[in-house]
Amino acid sequence: MVKKIIITGGSGLVGSNFVTDLSNKKEYDECKLFSLYNSHPTNFKSCENIKVDITNRDEVISLLKIKPDLIIHCAAVTGISFCEKNKEIANKINVSATRNIVELAKKTNAKLIYLSTDAVFDGLKGNYSETDEPSPVNVYGKTKLDGEKVCLTSYENTIVARISVFGKNLVIKKSNFVGDILDNLKKGKTYYGFDDAKTSLISVKNLLDLIIKIYEKDAKGIYHIGSLESPSKYEFAKLVSEVFGFEIDLIKKTSVESLYAKDNIRRSKDCSFNTSKILNLLNIKSIPTLKEMVIDFKNQEIMGE
Repeated sequence: MVKKIIITGGSGLVGSNFVTDLSNKKEYDECKLFSLYNSHPTNFKSCENIKVDITNRDEVISLLKIKPDLIIHCAAVTGISFCEKNKEIANKINVSATRNIVELAKKTNAKLIYLSTDAVFDGLKGNYSETDEPSPVNVYGKTKLDGEKVCLTSYENTIVARISVFGKNLVIKKSNFVGDILDNLKKGKTYYGFDDAKTSLISVKNLLDLIIKIYEKDAKGIYHIGSLESPSKYEFAKLVSEVFGFEIDLIKKTSVESLYAKDNIRRSKDCSFNTSKILNLLNIKSIPTLKEMVIDFKNQEIMGE
């Protein structure tokens, strides 16, 4: 049984939810959780909060004293525009820092779970399986792919989870996909969603459940984790509007090309996943639908979770 778990990026969307949800899992009651943060302090009562600059090798290696059994590496720079304009920072955090985390995992023989992205693909065909050759079209996708390579070539005991996730950051108020949709709708403003960009979204809560199950199978290698549906971002925005009871007519179509014309940054279009590998590993036929995930997300919002 895993005893000590380090979660990097504890102040991020995925990290903050993972810390909170893991602390509420009865089967992990006896585990010691460690939330790593840098610029934005975490103050979880359920774990030890540690300020660490993961780009600093010495600070990361100082965590050897914890002797973790599992490291979930969530920390990353994810903004496509930011990464394009700040290539050195993106490389430093998404690649160099990952190298430090891998070294820590190797020295402590900890299982490593690296959170990656569907942006490692060019989005030209969709339905990508784990055996498809990645071909990122922007700095964000390239640095995350390079991070994958650091993990997989340096440390066998690694799970690379490629994802496209939605949810709410539990530590800091920060713009995110669903939040942007709801902010517009609450103000009665129009929200423009890409009708030519598809992705296999998954809620952060369902993501954790599946990642824990993969971990408990002692799996290794790359896994695509997402919904069995692959709606366009426009269609997903309409679903959010419907579930939350807003006027669907406020959701309008736009295109990836229109955004490219403004900032000249390439973005992948159809990055939908083939999820057969994870379904076979876990011996399941399905996972909750996107509508069920959004309803669950709404209920969490109502309860103030």
